[in-house]
Amino acid sequence: MEKKISIRDPEGLKHCEHIKDKMAALKEGTHLLKVRDKDLRGPRLYRRKYRLDVTDMAIHWSPHKDPSSSGFCSSVAGEDKYELKDINEVRDGFKTDIFQKISNNSRLGTKMREITQDVAFSLIFDEECNQPPVDLVAPNQETRDAWVAAISHFITILKSLSSQKEFEMYLKKKFRAADTNSSGNLSFNETRDLCKLLNVKLSKEVLHGYFNEANTTKSKHGVKESLDEDEFVTFYYSLMQRPEVDKLFVSYKDLRMTG
Repeated sequence: MEKKISIRDPEGLKHCEHIKDKMAALKEGTHLLKVRDKDLRGPRLYRRKYRLDVTDMAIHWSPHKDPSSSGFCSSVAGEDKYELKDINEVRDGFKTDIFQKISNNSRLGTKMREITQDVAFSLIFDEECNQPPVDLVAPNQETRDAWVAAISHFITILKSLSSQKEFEMYLKKKFRAADTNSSGNLSFNETRDLCKLLNVKLSKEVLHGYFNEANTTKSKHGVKESLDEDEFVTFYYSLMQRPEVDKLFVSYKDLRMTG
C-alpha cells in the first residue's frame, strides 16, 4: 500500500530531490512564453508569469485572461488558472501540433526559431475539459525541467488518491456484504471472516489488536466489540504495512486499470 501523502502540504515534495530545490521559484512564479496559433498570422508568443499554488492545487497565471481559453474545467470566472486535477499529462519537447509546426517551418521569425525542444513543454488536459493543450516555453532547460517534474509529481499523487478513494469504496462494499443482518456493524468474528475473504491472513491475536485500536465508538454500537464502515476502513489501513494487505491493494489497482 502506498503511503498517504497530503497534497496540500508543500513539504510532501521534500523526498523528491530533483524538485525541491526549485519549488520556491515555482511557487514564487516564473516567466514563461505561451504559444498560440489562432489565425493566419501563424504562431504568436505571449509572455506571462506562471505560479504553482500547492494549496489551491493550481497553476495561476497573469497578467490577463486569455480570451481564447474555451475549456470548461480549469476556467473559473475572474480567475486565471489551470487546476492540476484537470491535467492528464505534461509533455516535454515538441510533442503537440503547434510545436511540430514551429519545428517544421523554417520561415518563422527569429524568436520562434530560437525555441528548442530543451525549453518547450505542454499541458495536456482531460478530454471532458474541452481544453486544448497549453504550449509553453521556459527561459532555460532547468526551469522547464522543474515545471515538468513538479506537475508530473502532482499528477501522480492525484491519480494515486483517486485510486485510494475507489479502494475505500470497494472496502465498504465488502463490509456491507459481510453485514448480513444489516446492523451497520461487524463483530470481531465477522471482521475476521471478511479479512479471510480479502485474503488477509493474520493470527487472531494480531487482528484483535488492530481491531481494538479501530474500535473507538464502542458505547454507540450497542455491541462491545464491533466496527462500523469508517472504523473498518481505519482498521484496514492500520494493516497497511503488512505485505499481505499491500499485495491485495496492488492486485486491486491492477484489476481496476485493466478491467
